[in-house]
Amino acid sequence: MRSLIERLPDELMWIGEIDLSEVREVRVRLGQQVELRGTRGSRLMGDPVPAAVLRALVHALTAHSLYACEVQMREGFFSLPGGLRVGLTGRYASGEDAPIQQVTSVCIRLSRAVDGAVKTVLPFLMDGARPLSALILSAPCMGKTTLLRALIRALSEAGCAVAVADERDELGGAPTLGPRADVAALVPKRIAIMRMLRALSPDVVATDELGHSGDAEAVEEAARCGSAVLATAHARSFESAVRRPSLERLLRAGVFERYVELDGSPGHVVRILDGEGGTLWTDGR
Repeated sequence: MRSLIERLPDELMWIGEIDLSEVREVRVRLGQQVELRGTRGSRLMGDPVPAAVLRALVHALTAHSLYACEVQMREGFFSLPGGLRVGLTGRYASGEDAPIQQVTSVCIRLSRAVDGAVKTVLPFLMDGARPLSALILSAPCMGKTTLLRALIRALSEAGCAVAVADERDELGGAPTLGPRADVAALVPKRIAIMRMLRALSPDVVATDELGHSGDAEAVEEAARCGSAVLATAHARSFESAVRRPSLERLLRAGVFERYVELDGSPGHVVRILDGEGGTLWTDGR
């Protein structure tokens, strides 16, 4: 939160003066009021945002170095220290890999601590001293990345060597991820995973948002090499994940020994399943 507030332009400093404890997203749109989205719904605040203020916000969030964030911005986001993700859209130059020319919308996601979720999930990720492969599933904005980051740290502190393929540079490095975490950032996860398997012989390979066929191949290779895999994916449930072509291969191959479902509110664990989809734990009961 501090990293965000310190970067706000003067015209938007009022955001840092209000209670953001229940706010999950701050959305800033050209010509519109600032939208705060959270557990109690959405509210609009402040004056309509002019183009000059929106440009100042983007420059401030990138530490006045748009060039350094250009690769990430082509994917529609960049990351702030501490793992805050800034999504953006607007007018692009023509072409599939074209850079954005004018930003018209900025979405800042505010991550929250998920200590309760970690205490619930962590015992199911260990078989004695052996870490188990697990896939965290939820719809967007339910805290998958935040929980992944917290579990990486917990496993690292518990003695596991964790190799982190941080393609979007939003998971963070040491000390954020603990004393035994090694991070490959801003490299496609399929490349990072293979490099770290060869170089580091990790106990656990961790990565965010599986989705492409190349990701599946790298994750399968990690499992064949004896590393546990800790990852996330967009799917509301195990049943819907099986229907996603990009995930079906991994689920059918039995790569994952645990599935963790989040729903209702960010970081709220609703089910923990075994490798065949059988329920091990549900909603605190």
